[in-house]
Amino acid sequence: MKRTPTIVLTGGPCAGKTSSLTRIKSWLTEMGFAPLIAPEMATMLIETGYGPTMPGFQSELFRLQHALEARCQSAATHLKASGKKPIVVLDRALIDTKAYTESAAFSDILATMGVQEARLLERYDAVLHLRTVAYGAEHFYTLENNAARREGTLAEARAQDDATLQAWLPHPHLTIIDNRADGLEGKLLRVRRAIAHALGIPEPLEIERKFLVDGAKLKELPVPYTSIAITQTYLARGRASARVRKAVVHGNPLYTYTEKRDVRPGVRIEIERSITAVEYAHCLLDRDPTRVSIEKERRVFIWENQRYELDLFITPQQGLVLLEAEVHDLEEQLLLPPFMPLLREVTDDDAYSNARLALRA
Repeated sequence: MKRTPTIVLTGGPCAGKTSSLTRIKSWLTEMGFAPLIAPEMATMLIETGYGPTMPGFQSELFRLQHALEARCQSAATHLKASGKKPIVVLDRALIDTKAYTESAAFSDILATMGVQEARLLERYDAVLHLRTVAYGAEHFYTLENNAARREGTLAEARAQDDATLQAWLPHPHLTIIDNRADGLEGKLLRVRRAIAHALGIPEPLEIERKFLVDGAKLKELPVPYTSIAITQTYLARGRASARVRKAVVHGNPLYTYTEKRDVRPGVRIEIERSITAVEYAHCLLDRDPTRVSIEKERRVFIWENQRYELDLFITPQQGLVLLEAEVHDLEEQLLLPPFMPLLREVTDDDAYSNARLALRA
């Protein structure tokens, strides 16, 4: 059965998640959805008296979160049967455990539960990372509104925020909600905008800016990044650009089916869904004979609260390097990474679209 759309709110301590969840529930209800808002399981577990410093805490937390998410999907199935439109919104999710656990311990938890990190990423349609106010709105940082909060200093809050952001970095639909001069109300409006974008309201648009990079001058990235091996194959299906993608994340493959239709340069209607390995293999039988598969290494990193994708092409144009950033508006200001040897913006240049690059010579 098709999984109900699921959105994760995560972030550092004192980031505004509680305020956001209250507004999200009200807004989604007004829009005709039946929102299922799941509470932060870590806080609930800590309030029982079982704290993070006690043996097995993160393992038990993972199990409870896993069960909670399963029950939310089950409840959503009942709501669908009654004619409603459920949406699951999670206050943190399974990947958050990685930010609070040593790497080896997290791997042990996954092995015990019989799950893969890449499979967990597939569970969520969008991830909103709310930056702690310790970044940019320091005078609002407090421990008073959450008895379970342990980060007593601004430095500790920032470190935990950074660790959480890195844990979620591989997710393809990660949006960072930072702190600006518009205050909490402005932050909440940006949360609402990001959720509308994730749900395709009014339509499922992909808006991105693209830049050509001088590969000869490109050096090792001075910021943490996640490397993803991508194989992208176009299909012979109608007027829309249909493709399947195999993305290997942390050694595990993810498979995606996508249809895109251009609206204007840089803006496309995008329909995307996860598929199984068997579905992927079946789709490959319908590959477009006029195009070759694209192979590239994608390095995903964060700069100035923006998620960037650096694509290093292997085939068909080895040596081509493109930098992409998904935005909510083409007029949105980007603070481009100064360490990136950019040649020019190619958002409006169809020659650098993946579909055009894949055409056989």
